[in-house]
Amino acid sequence: RFQALAAGIADAAAASTELVPDAEARGLHLLVHAHEAMPQYLRFCIYMRADTIAERAEDAAHYLAAQSDALRFALNDREATLALAHEVTGSDAADVNPAYIYDEVMRLNAITPDLASPEARLVWMRDLLTRTGSMRRELDVAAMIDNSVRTRAMTLVDTAP
Repeated sequence: RFQALAAGIADAAAASTELVPDAEARGLHLLVHAHEAMPQYLRFCIYMRADTIAERAEDAAHYLAAQSDALRFALNDREATLALAHEVTGSDAADVNPAYIYDEVMRLNAITPDLASPEARLVWMRDLLTRTGSMRRELDVAAMIDNSVRTRAMTLVDTAP
């Protein structure tokens, strides 16, 4: 979509905000930011099957604890995070995209290392999907959330050396 817009094939397109620096360099303009239009929209969730939780709860808790530690590190060390992003993507330090996304995440508080389940936002999403016909019936959001793994993970993080 973005390439079609940049090539003049399309007049407008939805695209990730990670493309804003490239868009600006190509003379394209952000018309509306997704977060401003739909601030309750969930963009990332961690899912796990119930049988996996039942059979491997401790492994799952360690996974979430590691995820939380990694997020905490990334959120607290911008320069190391950007250096790693450049290394992993093979980009050079002149590439402004990692810094743009990092700063946006921080500005929007888009990631939190506590990995809390945003139940109110899930309800909002359920209501939106039901209203637009993407879901045929309302689901019980509380029944979809199992905080046991997260609760255990946070105890591992809190007791880590």
